[in-house]
Amino acid sequence: MQKNTTRLSGLFTSAFWDDLVFQASVQEPAVRHAVIALSFAQRADVMHRRNSSSGRDERDAEHFTLQQYNKAIGYLRDHHHQQNNAQSTESTRIVLITCMIFTALEFLRGRYRTGFLHLQSGIKLLSENERQRHHQHGEQVSSILLGSKDEAAQIALVDAFTRMSVHCSFYDEQIVHQKVLVSVREGNRTDPCALPTSFASVTEARRVLDRIYGRIQYLKQSYHQQDSDSREESQLHRTQNQILIDLSKWEAARDAFVRRLTPTTHAHIRDRLCFEIMSLYHSMATITASVCLEDDDSESSEMFYDSDAHTRSFARILAGCGELPRQLQLLTAPSLNHDKEKEKHKCEGMGFSMEMGFILPAFYTAVKCRVPRLRRQALYVLRAGLNREAGWDRKVVADIVAEVIRIEEGDFYSSLLSSGYRGVTEEVQDLDPPTQDDLQVPRIDTWRRLRDVRIVLPDDEKGRSTLWFKRRGDGGQWIECSREF
Repeated sequence: MQKNTTRLSGLFTSAFWDDLVFQASVQEPAVRHAVIALSFAQRADVMHRRNSSSGRDERDAEHFTLQQYNKAIGYLRDHHHQQNNAQSTESTRIVLITCMIFTALEFLRGRYRTGFLHLQSGIKLLSENERQRHHQHGEQVSSILLGSKDEAAQIALVDAFTRMSVHCSFYDEQIVHQKVLVSVREGNRTDPCALPTSFASVTEARRVLDRIYGRIQYLKQSYHQQDSDSREESQLHRTQNQILIDLSKWEAARDAFVRRLTPTTHAHIRDRLCFEIMSLYHSMATITASVCLEDDDSESSEMFYDSDAHTRSFARILAGCGELPRQLQLLTAPSLNHDKEKEKHKCEGMGFSMEMGFILPAFYTAVKCRVPRLRRQALYVLRAGLNREAGWDRKVVADIVAEVIRIEEGDFYSSLLSSGYRGVTEEVQDLDPPTQDDLQVPRIDTWRRLRDVRIVLPDDEKGRSTLWFKRRGDGGQWIECSREF
């Protein structure tokens, strides 16, 4: 069972999936049966991708998975009772652990909306738990992510739910992202963040980046809820400036850590690969932080992404996506001194993981970058990939991205297409850096651009996904539209 749960952390080390889940499953029947259900679902998923299972095998696996699922729910009832009447910290943790396992199980089975409901329930419970801890102990536990010396189990739980809320922030789901990530004091901070000059580990770097991402989400929400008070707006801009400074510090601490890595050591190659993935999210966070205080309702709101600085960031995201396969090949090279079976097992699990990967940054680039060649390279990344990351199904996202491009561009590039320029076709199949000619291609008009692009996934594998977005109407007003897939 432990091997199956460690797959879910992908290339990263996860205190939740690698340690906490296994430890809890030994002692708690609810967690144990949930893990068994998840393990069988993972096995069925691998067999399905290999085309090595019959219809009967799949039905039997589904039946056994549901049987274990129901047993886990049965044992959870006792913990819910203890939680409601005795405020048992241990019972709350068991419920939260099982809730995250159920989230992974439903995502894996293609029941995305049910998975989101489990995630929402866990986030709500964790938020309430953190508030109670703050009320009882004051500033000592104002937030796990502020570096308080709390239990490893609580830190692992907060990290796991934090990461999922980042993953799901582009879906049309009411996930209260910022309440898990940061306290009010942290969200509004304008003083420098205590970042090291060099990270001590991948885990430290990832936790700091998650915290910064949470501050960005908190800032965006604060901006949309603000009154017309100039003092409040000035505070928001100071907060934005500090976030951008902290993102630069994160980049410097990353570079200092990576310089110490040896290119032929297995552990160092893994660390380098993890930083490649985190760098995709760092670039995405930098763009988001830069534009989060712009007026969404203004006619030029989507034009802010056209700046040279953001275009370079989009290009870095795609370059990073191109570097990942090469690093993966190095990781599994036979010349390296490492546990080949363990590495093979981890890579087999990359068909599905609950960790950060390339799908979200590629989606963000394709939707927000209007350089034709770059957004088509992002589409190529999505279509060439093999995996699913939490609630992100690569195939579904690729189809939705292609539709967004089709709606926005229409016949805008018909003259370029007829002239033979290949950067405006869907046949881009490389991740070469953009040429100067690529960057000088005209961007689509303001009125063509979509905003608030969101995805609503189905609740079964055969269901239809929905793309929601806003576009300009004939009178200049924003109109909400949708497309089904």
